[in-house]
Amino acid sequence: MRVAGVVILLVACVLAQASAQKHKITAEQVLAHYDQALGLSELTHVKNLYIKAVQKPVPELSPQYRGDMDCIYEADGRMREQLFETSVVFTRGFDGKHFWTSGVGRSYPIMPWRRQDDGKNEDRHAPFNSVFVPLVPGWQNDWKQIKLLGVSPVRGHNAFLIRATNKDGYSINLFFDTETYLLVRADVPMIFKSEANEQKRGFVSTTYWMDYRPLGKLRLPHKILQENNEIDVEAATFDVQFDERKFSADK
Repeated sequence: MRVAGVVILLVACVLAQASAQKHKITAEQVLAHYDQALGLSELTHVKNLYIKAVQKPVPELSPQYRGDMDCIYEADGRMREQLFETSVVFTRGFDGKHFWTSGVGRSYPIMPWRRQDDGKNEDRHAPFNSVFVPLVPGWQNDWKQIKLLGVSPVRGHNAFLIRATNKDGYSINLFFDTETYLLVRADVPMIFKSEANEQKRGFVSTTYWMDYRPLGKLRLPHKILQENNEIDVEAATFDVQFDERKFSADK
């Protein structure tokens, strides 16, 4: 069985590489097409991005989070995300120096690709870095190596599989549709830390982006599948008025 498994993996790698060679494209070209297809240049002309969404459990899986989402992302990297549930309001944000969260007993992600350590960030936070706009202008600068591994099927469509690796050897897999060049999937190793007992757990988080719609020149995904949750965007707009004090942790 072990030999058979190795053979299957080798065949899969050969097929992926052959498919990539058939398209005759490089990782750099795929990412350039992505920037253009998504309209990332639009983000250089706006102050902030406001999104109202609904998070609900995927029907066939047990519910974990559900409720209305209210999110705002500043161009300078500050952010505030709120999830309104039946009995609690879960809030997290970035004030320009620290990543903070509130919601007793809840878990929050520690995301190495955003340079966060136990929920705090002393380095920098990319503008508009969120589940709605996951790859922002200049994101490639954080990675030492970006390599095209091949073509892989994602929900019935072919996608270019690109692996990004930082200087510490941490890697994520990104999948870009071969026809639209939009990001359709990401596999990201994550660590979750519980506020209740300080315990940590690690796993690979997979996110899917679908139903891209125009917002100005930007194309914004309006349906996102993440673990056992579905996020549906109800409204999105640029340059809203917002009390900047709310980017700091709630007192």
